[in-house]
Amino acid sequence: MRSQLSRTALALVAAAALMSAAACDDGNTTPTEPATQQDLDETARVVGALMAADKGGDMATLRDGAMSAQGQSGAGFALDVRGAFRGQHLGLSYDVELECYDGAGGTLSCSEGDASSADLVATWDGALNVGGLSIQSAMSADWMIDKLNTDTAIVDGDSSAVLDVSLTGPQSARSLHLAFTASYQGLQLAADTHRPVGGRVVYTLDVERRSTNAQGERVATLNADAVVTLGSDATATLEISGSRYLVNMDSGAVDRM
Repeated sequence: MRSQLSRTALALVAAAALMSAAACDDGNTTPTEPATQQDLDETARVVGALMAADKGGDMATLRDGAMSAQGQSGAGFALDVRGAFRGQHLGLSYDVELECYDGAGGTLSCSEGDASSADLVATWDGALNVGGLSIQSAMSADWMIDKLNTDTAIVDGDSSAVLDVSLTGPQSARSLHLAFTASYQGLQLAADTHRPVGGRVVYTLDVERRSTNAQGERVATLNADAVVTLGSDATATLEISGSRYLVNMDSGAVDRM
């Protein structure tokens, strides 16, 4: 199943890129301006929301997948006999496929709880409500989870998303349109809590900010990598274009450092 699932994930990444291009190329000739510190701060808030535990972003989906691969009944995905889940979870619509392997690479039922590794492919969409943000999202991921039978599982793989966020300010209406691909590089999950305790994630961001006030509409774009380095204390550091932030991995809250 691995090759089929990988092709599915790659197709979803391509679809996300096309959706982003279509959204940005709307014939609007509003001139662009450089991204401001406020744009960076708001983008950081969105990335932090994706990393929050149990909120429907990347990290929540990965944690639920790891729990399912270990046969834990508390996981949010009620897998069928094929290792698939299609339905509502955390207020979003999910389509999940999970395949589990023993130490020799042979497949086995995830419900047995004896997996050494697993492939997790997921697509999900809906509204994320994290840290005061309401984010309309369409997301996909293809992760390989290894060393499930040790104290620390290791995650590598990719995710992608198209996100839209409305922001209301005292003097202007603002919106962010974000598209990204993310590379998970040796992310470590604690076996007992399934929370991240190390590794990093690199988000390659394509962001467009639109704001409207009495003077008219203004547009800024940001193309940058957001590098998230996970700590062992339920926090992570996030760096975007020279600005550094501390992310609370429980709530998704972000503070500039």
